[in-house]
Amino acid sequence: MNDVNVATNETVVTREIEYIPFNKLMKGARNVRNVAVNRGDKQLIANIKALGDLQNLVVEPSPSKDGLFQVVAGGRRWSSVGVLVKAGDLPDDYPLPCKIQSMRLPR
Repeated sequence: MNDVNVATNETVVTREIEYIPFNKLMKGARNVRNVAVNRGDKQLIANIKALGDLQNLVVEPSPSKDGLFQVVAGGRRWSSVGVLVKAGDLPDDYPLPCKIQSMRLPR
């Protein structure tokens, strides 16, 4: 499915949801959230621990690191999974549902 980002006039190419291991994901520069996990995220962390991540992240291939993906939407959920990985509650290769998108040149 292709869409046009109205703000930038770029064609956005998206694919179906794929499961990508947590250790293959990194925060993307285009992610709008720039805050660390805070106390308000305790409920989100508890929900992910109990139920898994129920909503997909949006990622794009990293332009500088082969095999890695940058999280551009869903940063709070990705960070919350990181808390669980660090605590040993989830493995570092925990699979997360991701919609992969890639940006094309302006039309």
